[in-house]
Amino acid sequence: MSIWSEEEWAEPWAEPAAPALPLTASQKGLWVTHRLGPRQLHNIVVTVALDPAIGTPRITAALAAVLAVQPALRMRVGDPLTGTGLIEEPLAPADLPFEDIGRCGAAETRAAVARLGAHPFDLARGPLLRFAHTRPDGRSVLVMAVHHLVFDGFSLQPFVDDLAGFLNAPGPAVPGDRLRAAREARLLGEHSAQAAAEGSAATARRAAELAGSVAGTAPASLGGATAPAADGGDRAARRLRWEPDPAARAAIRSAHRALGLTGYEFFTAVYATALHAHTGDPAVVLGSPFLARHTFGALGLCGFFVNTLPLVLRPGAAPSFARFATEQAAPAVTFVRDRAKVPLPHLLSLLRPERAAHRTPLFNCVLAVQDAPVCTAPVRSVRVHGNDTAEYDLWLGITDTPGGGLALELEHATAAVPVPEADALWAAFREVLRTALDRPAAARTPAPG
Repeated sequence: MSIWSEEEWAEPWAEPAAPALPLTASQKGLWVTHRLGPRQLHNIVVTVALDPAIGTPRITAALAAVLAVQPALRMRVGDPLTGTGLIEEPLAPADLPFEDIGRCGAAETRAAVARLGAHPFDLARGPLLRFAHTRPDGRSVLVMAVHHLVFDGFSLQPFVDDLAGFLNAPGPAVPGDRLRAAREARLLGEHSAQAAAEGSAATARRAAELAGSVAGTAPASLGGATAPAADGGDRAARRLRWEPDPAARAAIRSAHRALGLTGYEFFTAVYATALHAHTGDPAVVLGSPFLARHTFGALGLCGFFVNTLPLVLRPGAAPSFARFATEQAAPAVTFVRDRAKVPLPHLLSLLRPERAAHRTPLFNCVLAVQDAPVCTAPVRSVRVHGNDTAEYDLWLGITDTPGGGLALELEHATAAVPVPEADALWAAFREVLRTALDRPAAARTPAPG
């Protein structure tokens, strides 16, 4: 049976969970930045391609069922002062925040993505998501905007699995009470485990170790980004996308495997080298999201259970890309991953960096590497979109897609990293990547400029 088949082993979890639960330290930090920055800053926007034969009533019923068994998607902030979240009761299909656009063109679908992505969620009022369904050119596209407080990149797979399961149900998409109770108990268990860990001596020790690795470094010197209010809070974004052809994808995979690296370690080295070549900074600080779920039961849940933490790298000290990647980047990734359960607010309390309401402290460049969800019919594919707002000054997203595909995206806050500079950085990244593929052992790390 599938690891996610909770109905087969839900009995020990069948007691209903309390509707209130403690917010995690990361959720509290996100609540603060939500209050201070643009309201759409933390919106995650997803399009899900569905079998066109599935009717809209079936889709809304399946979505209502998904929300019923994914309690985080019914969560809102109850009291930010005490750090309490509340789980609302399930919604009927007719009460979902759902817009049925119907037959339209591609432009209308893009407009729906933009409109939902810009939705100003009130974290005290749930649900913290919105849906729209379009049928562009005979296709079926479900658009979802969900606030990061209740959803992360690792939530895509449980969401897609549940959606496909309810769409495939032989009868009405009705969630079982046992499954709902089990999921609510698991969510409460995960939040309780995180709350307990946040005050533990082990977390304090790991936070101090991470803080020691970051102390004395600064965010990348991009444009006016080193001045705390250089961009005045303008977070308008531009996103570039590149999908390598099959030959390039094969070369990338061959290169990192030849070096004994994971794809994540390899791209960490490429990105850091490109930033060093562009800025000349002796130390490059990259933020990167790490899975930080504490309990096994949380693996099948949607929620916000990642910590974005800093890695410090010094590409200029390495004699070649290969040496830098294997001797510095890979160990740095392991070091931070071993401390992935340290919430970023713990680091900030130790390091006390200069703060700006519209910018994450410690790092302004982020690398996010993730696999796209594996889809089961009638779900055909999933894609995450930008929402024209930049959470970070510079963000690099790398997604392995089903069937061996690869998508690389660079997003920048245009006020902090002007278009010419972003284009130069994108070119530097692709040049370093070519070097890493062609002559990783012979080439020295490029000099700045």
